[in-house]
Amino acid sequence: MEYLRLAKIPPALYVAANYVLTYFRQFLMCLGYLIVGFLIFGLKFNQNSNYFGAFVALVLGIVACLGIGMISASTIWLLGAWHGVEPINWTLGLFASIVSGVYFPPDVLPSWLKMISYYFPHTYAMEAAKLALLAGYDNNQLVPYFLRLIVFSTILILMGIYLIKLSSKREQEKGSLM
Repeated sequence: MEYLRLAKIPPALYVAANYVLTYFRQFLMCLGYLIVGFLIFGLKFNQNSNYFGAFVALVLGIVACLGIGMISASTIWLLGAWHGVEPINWTLGLFASIVSGVYFPPDVLPSWLKMISYYFPHTYAMEAAKLALLAGYDNNQLVPYFLRLIVFSTILILMGIYLIKLSSKREQEKGSLM
């Protein structure tokens, strides 16, 4: 943070630029997978797919995960998680893949794990994208998923902003941050 302040670079600009670059790289990788799938494996797209609905679900899921990222980043100063893996990112990374439908549908999980899946925005983003692409759900049918993702996004972004400001303020009070 001190380097950013000395260079007169707003921290928000630095963070935004890092996110944009990361998502741009991921987009290029995804595009590469699609091209390879199309050229080598004969990938075909479903004519009934709702690409816009899938895109909206993924964007809302990304926004919710940005909030989680901000909460996670705040733990560096709030909990002193400088060395090793900070706890929020590690815990959510562990559970999100298992319970949100990355490897298998949440419906096949034991009831206690299925209940945990309802508290992850990943679950709703994955399910909405899957229904839009594979089942051809239109946007009206996806509204319940979109609303849940909007609620998750709002809560997580507001929590993230609050915790980042709190952690920055505490570090300034300690004198370790200009």
